[in-house]
Amino acid sequence: MKKILLMMLLSAFFISCSESNEDLTSSFWVKYKKSQPNYLVKFGTDGKFVNFNKLTQTYTYQVIQNRIIITDSKGEKQKFFIKSISPTELKLSEINDAGSLDIDYFRKAEATDFFLGTWIKISKGNHYILTLLANGKGLLEEEVNGYIGQKEIKYTVKQKDVLAVDDKLFEYKFSDDLINLELIDSDKNVLTLTREK
Repeated sequence: MKKILLMMLLSAFFISCSESNEDLTSSFWVKYKKSQPNYLVKFGTDGKFVNFNKLTQTYTYQVIQNRIIITDSKGEKQKFFIKSISPTELKLSEINDAGSLDIDYFRKAEATDFFLGTWIKISKGNHYILTLLANGKGLLEEEVNGYIGQKEIKYTVKQKDVLAVDDKLFEYKFSDDLINLELIDSDKNVLTLTREK
């Protein structure tokens, strides 16, 4: 009887762990503060963690019971308690020596969240820097032969694959890893941008 009870408890524990891991890895997450999205992250099924705000860093992660341990390429670790996890929301509390109880809030990423950040295009004689913020605003910097111009822009995702930037519509395509973004105008001109690393 005790063995059966123990086996039932262990199987319930492993099922709940695998469900929370599935919730964790099935989505891209956006960290937010004060109801404003901040940056995009992904917990991969392969144990890799990607912070799209710090692409020069490589990270791995482990889930151990109700904790996540994120390790950077230098071996430095950040430890978090999983306060709550669902298919749409994730709350983490960092475990640190100071005893701080700061909670990091994440929600499942929406279409507009994939654009957050700075995108660049560099070619001979000119380059573009497109910074897209969470509030549908952004800044376009363009350098042509040494002259730099800046323009504030507004953007929205109109449909599944259409982005409106000010009064212009673009079809858009992301690379599978979300590092590259193609914007295709109505004349089929393609501008390929790379997420700043």
